[in-house]
Amino acid sequence: GMVRDSYNTCQVRCMPGINTEKVKKVKEEKKMKRDRENKKKSTTNDNGANNDGNGDSEREKDDETDSGDTYPPFWNAPADELNTIEKLRHALDEQESTDAKYSQEEVLLRIPLRAQMTRSTALATLLPIIPHNVLVRAPLHELDDAALLVLLLAHERGSGIESTFHPYISSLPLVPSCGFSNSNGVRADALETISIMGVQLGMDVNGWPGELSKAGDRAHMITEGLARDYGGDINVPKGMTPFG
Repeated sequence: GMVRDSYNTCQVRCMPGINTEKVKKVKEEKKMKRDRENKKKSTTNDNGANNDGNGDSEREKDDETDSGDTYPPFWNAPADELNTIEKLRHALDEQESTDAKYSQEEVLLRIPLRAQMTRSTALATLLPIIPHNVLVRAPLHELDDAALLVLLLAHERGSGIESTFHPYISSLPLVPSCGFSNSNGVRADALETISIMGVQLGMDVNGWPGELSKAGDRAHMITEGLARDYGGDINVPKGMTPFG
């Protein structure tokens, strides 16, 4: 889906990925813990003399511990440390040779926003090619993220190998896997599956076929509207119609 800048920032802040980020987070948590303990001591010490030097020694000890590799150094190494093929291959060899496993929250891959299909990317790409009179009648800014993504995908698909996203688009399935799609009998197969689930497995599938039909009708209405408003101005593959 589309990724907002605020979401990406939250993920980086809430789930630090590379080793340096993890070490920084550990230091911050330990500092907060020390501050809470010192505050508690100061309220219970009548003389107010709660600094006997132990705080400094504990802080130094923590810093020494934190300076080590909290996680293996080749796990999620900063990009500027993997700036050659040799360094990247070395990191991959190290990862494959260790028995250590990645944890559930480990960030394995971080994709720059400039390489993602975001709302900003869609608007920056489409606004210059859509005529002003069309934008007045059908403003792109009023489309939600999903509709903008569909429109951008259609345009980039029509751009062929000249598209920045061509490798990604080439990896997409030729036949849509959505159950509400009418392409190549996908919806018929989905309806047959629902029937089998109800008859052979005894599942309560009452209403499922109707919901599937509604989803298909809604998708068809959206693509028809996008094709009507913007289809004549975006790139379209030869021999095809917009969203066809």
